[in-house]
Amino acid sequence: KQTAGFDIKFSSHKPQNFMKTIQYIINGHHSYSFTFIAQVIPIDLQINQSFVEFRFSPDSIDPIIKEFITLTNKSNTRAEYNFTGLSPPFSMSNSKGFVEANKNLNLEITYNPGLKTHDEQDIVMNTLGGASRALKLIGDTGNCKCSLQKKTVNFGLLPIGISKTQSLRLKNTGEDDAIFSVSVSNVGELQVSPMNGKVAARDSIQLQITYKTMQPHPFNIPVTISICGSQPLTFNVIGQSEIPLVQLENNEFDFGRVYV
Repeated sequence: KQTAGFDIKFSSHKPQNFMKTIQYIINGHHSYSFTFIAQVIPIDLQINQSFVEFRFSPDSIDPIIKEFITLTNKSNTRAEYNFTGLSPPFSMSNSKGFVEANKNLNLEITYNPGLKTHDEQDIVMNTLGGASRALKLIGDTGNCKCSLQKKTVNFGLLPIGISKTQSLRLKNTGEDDAIFSVSVSNVGELQVSPMNGKVAARDSIQLQITYKTMQPHPFNIPVTISICGSQPLTFNVIGQSEIPLVQLENNEFDFGRVYV
């Protein structure tokens, strides 16, 4: 006695209740039939929220904001998703991929503010075999107004191999905290501290500008301070590095009569 079988494959692109009687013949003489029944339902992939707000926390000093959303697959099969409409200043880890059956998936969304104080973006999560879901992204940096004490930091004549430091005040007269980051073209000779941070509303901080070189040359180094939600500020560090000039005041020394 032996047992034989055959596979049945079923696929549908729309929800439906399906029923069909299938006949099969064994050895060309014996006819049998059975009824095939299937209920087709959409893939149920959900987002835990309909909008995400991005705001700097009181202790934040980084010029980016990260938030998380959770995708929940309530179906008994793997769900394939793809987010569309996403563009800077927003970005997402794994904007397309899969969520296994009856599992959750956390996705990280990053807001990297530019010159605008407010950004909004409507994105869509498309699910293969399921409904599309909308997600609204809202980014706010607050209103800050920053200025520099001066546009030029002049070190004058500077001996090579010797580091010198000057201070430059960065002031915020706005109503909200300012998150900033510093970009320096010549990091081998010029250091700025801190390179990023926060200036509280109606407050100021001192930037420490340190220069050191091992080569004699004039220098004029531009420095850019990027401020979230505001126009960047720039200043230049200038000066002249030179080899120290060492001279003897006397060409000869007369010790007179010396005794052993």
